[in-house]
Amino acid sequence: MATVRRVGIVGVGNVGKAAAFAVIHDNVADELYLSDIDTNGAKARRWTSPTVLN
Repeated sequence: MATVRRVGIVGVGNVGKAAAFAVIHDNVADELYLSDIDTNGAKARRWTSPTVLN
């Protein structure tokens, strides 16, 4: 069974967005989980990347 690399980021403000971008850009994880206390804002910023979601 293959190992799945998972990364979770709490907070999708400026720092969280920068961290998520770095994780995707550097192909660090197979799955990326974003969480924020402002659920409406988190939903508005939700997106997928074919780089991570192969």
